[in-house]
Amino acid sequence: MLTSICLFIRTLPVFIRQAIICFPILSFVILLIASGCGHHPDPLNEKELKSAYSQLNRGIVLSRQDPANALLTLDSVILLADRLDNDSLFAAALKTKGEACIFLGEYVTSDSCFNAVLDLNFRGNELIHIEVYTALSEQKNFTGNHLKAILLADTAYLLLKKEKPENEHLIEYKLSLNKGLAYFGLHKHDSMQLYMDKALELSKNLDNKNNTMFVYSYLGYFYYQLSDFATAEKYLRDAYKLAVEAENNEAISALLVSLSGAAIEQQKFDEGIQFCNEALRIDTEEINVRNKLTYIYNNKAEAYFHKKEFLQALAEADRSLAIAEQQKDSIQMIAACAILSKTYTSIKNYRKALYFSHYTLDLMHQSNTDWAKKEILYNDIANLYKQVGDRENAIRYLEMRVEAKDSAESKERYATIQELKTKYETEQKDQIIKTSGLLLQTQKQKNRWLMTICIFLLIFFISAYYQQRKKIQSHILLAQQNRKVAELTAKTFSLHCGNNYDNKNENGLSEEKSNNLLRELLSCMEEEKMYKNPSLTLDLLAEHIGTNRTYLSILINSRMKKGFVEYVNFYRVEEAKKLLRNGNSKIAQIALEAGFGSAQTFYTAFKQFEQLTPNEYRRACASEHKKVSE
Repeated sequence: MLTSICLFIRTLPVFIRQAIICFPILSFVILLIASGCGHHPDPLNEKELKSAYSQLNRGIVLSRQDPANALLTLDSVILLADRLDNDSLFAAALKTKGEACIFLGEYVTSDSCFNAVLDLNFRGNELIHIEVYTALSEQKNFTGNHLKAILLADTAYLLLKKEKPENEHLIEYKLSLNKGLAYFGLHKHDSMQLYMDKALELSKNLDNKNNTMFVYSYLGYFYYQLSDFATAEKYLRDAYKLAVEAENNEAISALLVSLSGAAIEQQKFDEGIQFCNEALRIDTEEINVRNKLTYIYNNKAEAYFHKKEFLQALAEADRSLAIAEQQKDSIQMIAACAILSKTYTSIKNYRKALYFSHYTLDLMHQSNTDWAKKEILYNDIANLYKQVGDRENAIRYLEMRVEAKDSAESKERYATIQELKTKYETEQKDQIIKTSGLLLQTQKQKNRWLMTICIFLLIFFISAYYQQRKKIQSHILLAQQNRKVAELTAKTFSLHCGNNYDNKNENGLSEEKSNNLLRELLSCMEEEKMYKNPSLTLDLLAEHIGTNRTYLSILINSRMKKGFVEYVNFYRVEEAKKLLRNGNSKIAQIALEAGFGSAQTFYTAFKQFEQLTPNEYRRACASEHKKVSE
């Protein structure tokens, strides 16, 4: 009885289900029925579930520390969740996998994982959806799509205020950070400061020193990029103080490197060298890492150059270049070569300076460095050729400097125009919001707000109703068209016997042998349903039929006009369509029954054949059946 009620509720639209769940009397009745009909979970499943959650926790920890190994752990959790038919575990593992893919730069895979989570519909999915929108916002910032990052953060924020989960403030902190970074990328520095201040306030309320330290570090980075080194140093010192209190040596080392850069930019060279030496000691003695050595040596070389201690500057820059070449870090290689070039220029070793200047130029071409930096380098190279008496090359590089200058100015003008355009659009939106507020206030003063709300709600529900009807009709039409396409496709899978082939056809087999193999193949697919085996391969199918994989591959390609994978997936999708039309099984279960190795592969294949997701196809079929019944 309880199972029937649950199945009935799951077939209803989402807003009706929520109304039923929230309705206290029916909830109380269901609770009574559940308590009367409840049974103890299978101890074996309970043990597997506990193990799966343990693996999930391990995957969450690894997702930021070692993303590549995290994917292996999370894939096993996804398979186990699929087998246990546990949607919440399945969604959590997919979400964490998407976050790990962001750190690996696999943005297409992360999108696929996140969208699969958003497509799942199970009770209690609101929090996981909020976290997915937050992660998607972070991903869009990484890829430079800052406007999309803001929209996704706003979507997550609306859901957050509606649901109010226990970790509301932590998620709001992450959303504020994401929006702060997005506005920095859009050159809206006032908005950036507003959201970073909000993130700072939230981190202090959370009483988490690491979160607060991270915000200060972010602000230090922003102001460093804006060349406001005094403000950058202030925030970096605040972050450094918290890192020392937390005894976080890795953070201490990173902040010391940043502080050394800010000190050098303010001509506090001895202080910059002192910061570098302390960072070097922590990296080599405390945490034993080498990932920041190039930054440390380059900063020390820069400080020694400005102090006119050129031999020390050369030694530190050489160390940095050797490590950067080993790590293939082009940015730090450029920095080291630039220091070597200007140091050799200062000691009048122009040949060496030219060598490192050309090395820098080659690295800039490989890394697509902007024209403004190339303009400076072209000018330096022209001056060096002038010093060695090579007037022809000096003139050539001066001409290249002029070309680079023109390109840089064009880019700067374009950036200025874009910034002004963005500022104008923002001001327009603010003006619209203020005007709307005044109109609303006028309506309230005239005591007409109740009528306005009623009319708005009526229009909204009528519009939503017609939009839903229109969407259902389009799904039905698309399903009918897909059925016709599937029938035509099925015909192409039948035997092509007749006079169209000679005794030897294009695959090198006799007509009789080809037809016999085709009958065996169709028997395996339609009667034995071998496609239900997720491990089915061309070799396994050829062995079962009694031929070799080459003949079978040629036969499928020539007669079916399909590849082996597409041919097998056609039967699997057709099987899945039957299950979607005739039952209420979960999508993951249907994927396994149809022969797919994973739910993700099933989604991709089904969308390729039907132009609909499995859920959309099921809803279209249900609507069509209801229409026929009426």
